[in-house]
Amino acid sequence: AGTLDVLAPLYLWQGKGIEAEIFTKRSLKIGEQALGFDHPHLVPTLTNLVAVYNHLGKFTEAELLAQRSLNITEKSLGPNHPHVAMALNVLGTSTMGLHSPQEALPYFERGLRIDEHTINNVFSLSSEQEKAKFLLLVGHRLDTFQNLVVRELSANSQAVRLGLDAVLRRKGIILDALARERT
Repeated sequence: AGTLDVLAPLYLWQGKGIEAEIFTKRSLKIGEQALGFDHPHLVPTLTNLVAVYNHLGKFTEAELLAQRSLNITEKSLGPNHPHVAMALNVLGTSTMGLHSPQEALPYFERGLRIDEHTINNVFSLSSEQEKAKFLLLVGHRLDTFQNLVVRELSANSQAVRLGLDAVLRRKGIILDALARERT
């Protein structure tokens, strides 16, 4: 199943979405047979299949699998784990494709709040290299959220306010963490 998980994103990158779907579905089936329907090790495969479905415009299937992935992640790691933030971002992206950006907004917002809490922990316990790596990861999620607001929700004052608040809170958290480091 692991080899299939590696091949699927390569096929997707090459524009061969149908082949990527076949490989990823086969990998998921093998994983489910070996581990059960809701095992945490299925999450990467589920996330790959969500990406494939989003690429193919199969947004209903993508959203269902993204919700399943989120449920498994929350059950195994708790509701505030950084991987939950990632799963929320994936679900938000799928929800945008199926419904509307407005309906996706709460998923992105919750994920950003988890990221903000995690930044404090990472900055207090991690090396400089780990901090930089984590900031790149959560920065990508903030960028995704900001793009959503700018492209799709610029007329929604609540969404614009959330977008600005997210940037300001993120800057404040990082500055506070850096100031604590220097004292």
